Amino acid sequence: MICETRIICIGNGYIASDSAGSAVYQELQQMQLPPEIQLIDGGLAGLNLLPLLENIKRIIFVDNVSGYDEEGAVIVLDEQEVRTAFGNEQYGHDAGLPYVLNVAPRVCEGPPPDIIKLVGIEGTHNEDSIRAAAVLSLKLARGE
Repeated sequence: MICETRIICIGNGYIASDSAGSAVYQELQQMQLPPEIQLIDGGLAGLNLLPLLENIKRIIFVDNVSGYDEEGAVIVLDEQEVRTAFGNEQYGHDAGLPYVLNVAPRVCEGPPPDIIKLVGIEGTHNEDSIRAAAVLSLKLARGE
């Protein structure tokens, strides 16, 4: 079966306030993922993520967020919400993912993904928020 969806977990696993993506990646590795879903540890890849946006129907990013909800909350942002977070302290990662999404149409080949979502964990994460983000990411990746 061809890969239709990528779950890309981003962030710095060595810094607690930026390690949600790494923790969710580890949680998802323990789950049975269908073959049409590719799990990627995006780490601190930045613009190196651009090729991963090509030739794919759906992309689910997982990362820390700041200023959207209460500590430990799991939220979902759509592509436009992430794009407009550029320069916005709510996203909290300088250019990061908003910059990647804004540059992608100029440099990526082929049609853009139909769906781009960000599953974000507000602030410091815990076991429950990591599990919830992993389950939610998988549901979104399946199109549920």
